[in-house]
Order: sequence, then structure tokens, then C-alpha cells
Amino acid sequence: MKKQHIKQRNIYIFLITLSLIGLISGALYYEFQPNTIKTDITNKLNIQEELNNRVNNLPKSIKESSSILLNSVLIIPSIINIFNIFYNPFKIGFLYNVLKTYSLKLSIIYILIYQIIPYLFQLILTKISITLIYSIIKKLIYYKKESFNRIILLLKKYFIISIFLFIYEILIIIISKNINSYLMTFL
Repeated sequence: MKKQHIKQRNIYIFLITLSLIGLISGALYYEFQPNTIKTDITNKLNIQEELNNRVNNLPKSIKESSSILLNSVLIIPSIINIFNIFYNPFKIGFLYNVLKTYSLKLSIIYILIYQIIPYLFQLILTKISITLIYSIIKKLIYYKKESFNRIILLLKKYFIISIFLFIYEILIIIISKNINSYLMTFL
């Protein structure tokens, strides 16, 4: 049991380290851009129009959750899951610095509500998918009944976390008008 906790901890340490590297890289990437490119980015972003629209990330969330599971079951494409652990924080860091040009509060609130919380759910789903890959390989090699039970348990966990993510996205759809009107006060 203790050995399994160490494996779990090592997976989380790896995922969090990769996420932090992506976050810092995204923030630094924006900072090292010339001022002309920075102004082009802020002009093309048009944050006021973006905030006037309701945010509906539910289809995107369903697609990402199902792709994480599909990639983990197919084993070889699971590298895509690891790449997304770097790429999504990269986008968050980049977007944070872009929005920081408008307002620090706007940037923090927008990134926290619309980016970081869904990303944390995806991080947990990716961790479960990595454990699922390991269990599937173990099942194929050793053919133990415990491996099959572990796979079923991991799939249940995966679907429960996915349901929480969907509920969160539905809540965001409902209250996004209020959040966006509050964020408009910072512009």
C-alpha cells in the first residue's frame, strides 16, 4: 500500500512540475515578445466582445475529457495527454500576461474561473489515465484479476471526476453573465 502511495505521489509531482514549467514558459514567452506583437495580440483579442458573450465550454470540456480517456485506453497516444499537461498551462500563462495588460484583477479572476479550475479537473483526469495505462499494461502482461478490478475502479473514478467537471461547466454557463459583467468593470 505504501509503495502505491509513493507511485501516486511521484505521478502528481511529475504532472505538477510539468504544469509549472508550462505556466512559466507561457508567461515568459509573452514577456519576450516585441511591443508591436504584444499590441497586435491585445487588439486581436478584443476582450470586451469576449466578455459580452456567455462562456460555454461544455462541448470543449466533454471533448477533452473523452480524448484523455481515449488516449489512455489506446496506450500509445497517451503521450498526447502528457503534452497537454505542458501545453494547457503554457496557454494559461500566456493568457494571464495578455489580460494583465488590461487589469491584474481581471486577469486573476478570469484565469482562475475559466482556465485554472477546469485545468485542475483535467490534471486529475490525466493522473487517473496514467494509472489506467499502467493497470492495462499490467493486466495484459500478468493477467491478474486484481488488475481488472483496478481498471474498473479507475474508470469509475474517471467518470465521477468528469461528472464534477461537467457540473462545474454547467454552473459557469449559468453564472457567466454575472461574472462577465463584473469583469467588464475592470476594463
